[in-house]
Amino acid sequence: MSKSVTLEIVEYVLDEFPDAATVESEDETSYNVCGESFGLDRFDTYRTFPLHLACHNQYCPSSIISLLIKRYSTALEHHAPFGYHFAVGAYDGTDGLPLHYYVARKTNVDIETTKMLIEAYPQAMVGDDEMYFTPMHAMVNNPNENITI
Repeated sequence: MSKSVTLEIVEYVLDEFPDAATVESEDETSYNVCGESFGLDRFDTYRTFPLHLACHNQYCPSSIISLLIKRYSTALEHHAPFGYHFAVGAYDGTDGLPLHYYVARKTNVDIETTKMLIEAYPQAMVGDDEMYFTPMHAMVNNPNENITI
């Protein structure tokens, strides 16, 4: 949730380490949210790509999200544990796509970035066997009244 992440920094890292956008974080046991620990029996591993984290970080500029999509668009299709159930507003180990992460932000959600994410992976809006709620559920259930999409 860095407030100081910039496109220049991310471009430099990706120029020096081109595979950095494809590296996923892993935790095979559990994760902790608000002091509560959740097991990950539903998931093989806790796998989150940089694109998921950029979409979640309300301070991350859209230019970085765009760059990460260009560098590793496969991350758009990957469900990553988020720990927040968008439809009911409860922490429960639910997973989401980068689009879920983006539209669930507390602030700094804009229509152009939302369009970019949907156009890059339209399948995100219709769901699949792994997704029992779509980004539309996340959009209409986001409790932040200051978000305009």
